[in-house]
Amino acid sequence: MAGKNTLTFEFASTLNGTTGGYRVEGLEVIVPKAASSASSASSTPSAPQGQSFGNLPLRLFNQPVGTKRSTVFSLADISQPARLTISANDIDAAQEAKLYLNGKQIGLPQGIVEKNGGILTDSLTLAPNLLRQGENTLTFELGTNPNGSSGYSITALAIA
Repeated sequence: MAGKNTLTFEFASTLNGTTGGYRVEGLEVIVPKAASSASSASSTPSAPQGQSFGNLPLRLFNQPVGTKRSTVFSLADISQPARLTISANDIDAAQEAKLYLNGKQIGLPQGIVEKNGGILTDSLTLAPNLLRQGENTLTFELGTNPNGSSGYSITALAIA
């Protein structure tokens, strides 16, 4: 709509005084091309070798334990290790999130795990014996919910 537009978010607490909270992970404003003179830039890490992580974020908030979300990336050369960079929102404890590469459980980078840590980013090395030439599947699973955690989301991924 032309003119001034306002978007309002309200934070509410439960009757017992605790807060569930929320985070606005992103807003998209689409301006018709005729009205835009600036090019848009992406805030998502770019993935080398043409990988596309188009289904991000992977949201695992308010889901039953065991819920899984997956994304796929492709590699032409698997003779060398690959570096996976993960940005995650609100992984409060290591047991809250499980990570699988091509169906095999691998460890999470510890830098994305912090109680009420917000969005954190860290990397890990993927050994060549875990990778497939062509399509590879990353799956995140909601593990046990320590301290009543409501889940987490994976906000960005990059592979190099």
